[in-house]
Amino acid sequence: MNVYNPGALSPLSFIILFLALFLFFWALVLVLMGLMSRKLKGRTVRKFLSTENIWPKVDTWAAQTGYRLIEQDQVSRLYQCGASLGFAPQRVKLTAMPGVYTLEAWVGLTPINKAMAFGLVPDEMVIDKGGSFGYITRRKAREGANELLQTLGVPIIE
Repeated sequence: MNVYNPGALSPLSFIILFLALFLFFWALVLVLMGLMSRKLKGRTVRKFLSTENIWPKVDTWAAQTGYRLIEQDQVSRLYQCGASLGFAPQRVKLTAMPGVYTLEAWVGLTPINKAMAFGLVPDEMVIDKGGSFGYITRRKAREGANELLQTLGVPIIE
């Protein structure tokens, strides 16, 4: 004799419920990732005054920390560290105007990183403290930029 239990789920109902909960969970994770990464968008910028030629100090810093020069023009230089298959590149750009230097530091994303984050993460992330997204890479980039700022006698990035 079959006894129907109205509280029990059929196997098909259980699978549908499980898939619905799974999809809801991942949608929630994606929304939270998007919200967390919005405040990380952009570059960390520091301006400082100097009358000396800083480029020899910058070249020494780059050699010691593993940053390599990837782009240069009359007034600026772009250095990069990292950028392997799974790790985002850490970049520092210095621009020289008469008496004023601008340092821009950020973490870029590789296409693989972007795809793994479902496109919700910005292409450039600040290296300031705060936020847990990309914490390790951003901390490493901040440490590298702070070494340069200390070499130049400029307050570090907190």
